[in-house]
Amino acid sequence: MDRQIRIIGAAFGNPQSETAFSGVSKHLFGALQKRNVISGYVSTRQLRPWDLLNNAIDFSRIFECRKPWVSTSWLWQKSTVEKLTARVTRKLDALEPFDAVLQVGTHVIIEPNRAKHFCFTDMTVVQAIESPNAKDFSAGKLPKSQHSEAIEVQRAIFQSCNAIFVNSNWAKNSIVNDYHIDSAKIYVVGAGVSLPPNIVPKKETQSRNILFIGRDWNHKGGPILLEAFSSVRRKFKDATLTIIGCRPSIRDKNIKILGRLNKKIESERQLIENALSNAQVLCVPSKFEAYGICFLEAQLYGVPPITFAGEGRDDAIKDGLTGILLRDRTPEALSEAIIELFCDPQKTKKMGQAGHEFVTKNLTWDHVADRVLTVIEKQLIVAGASI
Repeated sequence: MDRQIRIIGAAFGNPQSETAFSGVSKHLFGALQKRNVISGYVSTRQLRPWDLLNNAIDFSRIFECRKPWVSTSWLWQKSTVEKLTARVTRKLDALEPFDAVLQVGTHVIIEPNRAKHFCFTDMTVVQAIESPNAKDFSAGKLPKSQHSEAIEVQRAIFQSCNAIFVNSNWAKNSIVNDYHIDSAKIYVVGAGVSLPPNIVPKKETQSRNILFIGRDWNHKGGPILLEAFSSVRRKFKDATLTIIGCRPSIRDKNIKILGRLNKKIESERQLIENALSNAQVLCVPSKFEAYGICFLEAQLYGVPPITFAGEGRDDAIKDGLTGILLRDRTPEALSEAIIELFCDPQKTKKMGQAGHEFVTKNLTWDHVADRVLTVIEKQLIVAGASI
């Protein structure tokens, strides 16, 4: 190559923040930065004071989110995408020369005469509005009257991309079947763990501890797990449950609630790592899960995840090999799966070892960045760019 390629990292919010796209942009761009290909960043969240007059802010979510939130309805209008695209274009004009824009999410269109355009997403608008369990996701809140417009807006963004990166075949299939985008343009690259990848899997333990990780107790399946836990306790009186990420109102001496923990704080990250090291299984029976980084983190620590099958989970876990994916979404099925692994420590250990190998060899952010960069480099070479 004549020179290093130059990529602008874009995301809705600060691309280097844990809050943008659940930290995906931060970790993906961080891995690409180590390869010296990121030449700058731009936020696609280009709001202006006069946008308030067009209902850009959903003030009803202040108590839920602790800050004003961008209105889902405003965000998925064609006129909004045109405004954001124009504003981002002006920001790009002020940056140094670059070859490509890699956008996490689908919020703006990059004109082909400016640079190659790539996006990374974990699901589509169609998937959000068609699943009854995806109503907590941005597009899932859209009124029916706006569904068609939102889909067409996202289709236009997909069409403007030279390549589209997704973390699962579930997302890819929707882009192909619901948006009629050529499958050759879509690459399943997975996602990565946000904990250090050089973890040694835990030794065999007799601790019958179940770990739950999730900020939303209800959406992540906490109530159904609690029912399953009661059944597990009837067979194993010493079974325990550790809860990270939320504080449900539960009083039980066998349940330990750690609440929300910040990985950037050393002492709190240590609590997360200790919980993973001491768990025999991870159980997060989410109603809906576009992918699930917590499943990767559990496998990294040699802890088999148990969850419901569906969505991107089918790519994050190798069913029967590194964890268990249940087609039957009932407390009975959950308790049976947990008891099965509690009764067979050797099987649990074997699953844990397979999971650790699966993640360390395929699903770190370095692996994802390499897959993404390979595609971008090929696209630039085909286009005749001097790189």
